[in-house]
Amino acid sequence: MANLVIREVDPGIVAALKRNAAKAGKDLNTYVKGALTAVAKKRRRNVVFHDLDHLAGTWTRHQHKDFTAAVAPLQDFGF
Repeated sequence: MANLVIREVDPGIVAALKRNAAKAGKDLNTYVKGALTAVAKKRRRNVVFHDLDHLAGTWTRHQHKDFTAAVAPLQDFGF
């Protein structure tokens, strides 16, 4: 096992980590190792995006004009 030193951690963060470790019934070192392990094991490929990036730059001028006309009434509501 390797050792890890983290410098200049905000005192509020340290206090929160200590509180969370105590609530979990663990010492600070065990708690932080578990938290780091959980974060490191998360896989980016499990993230599903629901954005519209794939549409960027694909509309024709006519489609843009139609869309702009369709959403014009929403401008009264601050959208």
